Amino acid sequence: MKSRIVMSSLAIMLGACLAWPATAAGDAAKLEVARVGLLPNAETAAMRLGLQKGFFKEAGIDLQITDTSSGAASITALIAGQFDVVFANTVSVMQGRDKGLPLIMIAAASTSTGEQGKDFSALVVGSKNTMKSAKELAGKTIASNTVKNIGEITARWSVAKAGGDAASVKFVEMPFSNMEQALEEKQIDAAWMVEPFHTTANQHGLRDIASNYVDTAPGLTAAAFVSTDQIVKAKAEMMKKLKTAIVKTAAYANAHPEEIRAIIPTFTKITPAIANQFVIPRYDAEVNAASLKAMLPEMVKLRMISADFKVDSVILH
Repeated sequence: MKSRIVMSSLAIMLGACLAWPATAAGDAAKLEVARVGLLPNAETAAMRLGLQKGFFKEAGIDLQITDTSSGAASITALIAGQFDVVFANTVSVMQGRDKGLPLIMIAAASTSTGEQGKDFSALVVGSKNTMKSAKELAGKTIASNTVKNIGEITARWSVAKAGGDAASVKFVEMPFSNMEQALEEKQIDAAWMVEPFHTTANQHGLRDIASNYVDTAPGLTAAAFVSTDQIVKAKAEMMKKLKTAIVKTAAYANAHPEEIRAIIPTFTKITPAIANQFVIPRYDAEVNAASLKAMLPEMVKLRMISADFKVDSVILH
């Protein structure tokens, strides 16, 4: 009798041990894979934090992140079917849609803080520059990492808002890493900088002359998570789950900036000391359509987009 009891107990225990991996495998099988291409910058920190916190798994998503080299490369890979979703700035996405690419924003990635002098994007001048207003940039030269994109559009907005002739400003293309030296050597008059270059420049004595995102529109959506019409249709259920996780992640990230600052050095070359000091964006999940519409007049002037482009065509509703 004792022998039978022991054998039965062992069988139950063995069965339980054998069943555990099968259950775990079953749970994993229920997760829908989402292949996401992200730039390694502070604007993608919230999604990475959400993955760490398990928010995507809770929503039924197996989030697979691959770092990409640029927004343009990300979009190319998206169209080629290598990703389900990528990170890209909103101006590039609108331009792509206008040119016939089936791009659609499923959620916002980064949003302006809306605070003058306390945003993650700014127009910066050299330490010895005496300009006091963006109005004085009329007829001057501003550096941007790319011309005819979000930096140039919003910088022109700052000049115009301050009462200057925005059309007279000249833009030159320059890597963010070269801008500080170029400003101090007076090769350029101002530069559009984002973090961490912005804060580093401020620490070295350079100063902001305008918060260009803030000047352009309240709560400007600077970048978004982007998919295609075909993927959204084919993977509708996965996209719903992904959006649910993004919304939860955004709320958590905005409420826990210290965790955002802690995770940034783990996937970028930014040191903890700088990450603890620079301005981080807001991570609101909803795309601010009004802010995108605010950029359209300047885009049309620069012949970057069709005059009849509809912002709603590029946002998933």
